[in-house]
Amino acid sequence: MPVIYLTVGTAGAALDQLNFPYGIAYDPAKNGIYVADTDNSRIMYFSVGVRNGTIVAGNNTAGITSTQLSFPRGVYFDSISNSIIIANNGAPNIVRWSIGASNWTLVTGTLDGVAGTASNRFSYLSNVILDPMNNLYVADYSWIHWCKW
Repeated sequence: MPVIYLTVGTAGAALDQLNFPYGIAYDPAKNGIYVADTDNSRIMYFSVGVRNGTIVAGNNTAGITSTQLSFPRGVYFDSISNSIIIANNGAPNIVRWSIGASNWTLVTGTLDGVAGTASNRFSYLSNVILDPMNNLYVADYSWIHWCKW
């Protein structure tokens, strides 16, 4: 497997910069990686041998509308649906962003941006993964949630 090297010296919002990168997911078909660029509220895609990334989700402005992300932490690439599942920490919810789309759809959580401990709310999201049977696992600061996709 080829190695992708990112050498970023200064945090920023340019296409060759990240600001608090947190989650990472591999796309075997494209042989690239998706990075949750948390403090830029975006998901970046990096190809092998290319220094500049591409913004594939979010728009560098934190928010709770369907075209924005809010401090994403976890990212999972779902090759079956050609989408990324995002632990959208600042919202806090789990969203699915199809590759090439300009907005996300809600998977679980709420749309109001309010954290909580009720069964439909999250407190502090850090990661998300989907298993082969479409079970979604979400790591929250205080809880581990299981959801049927």
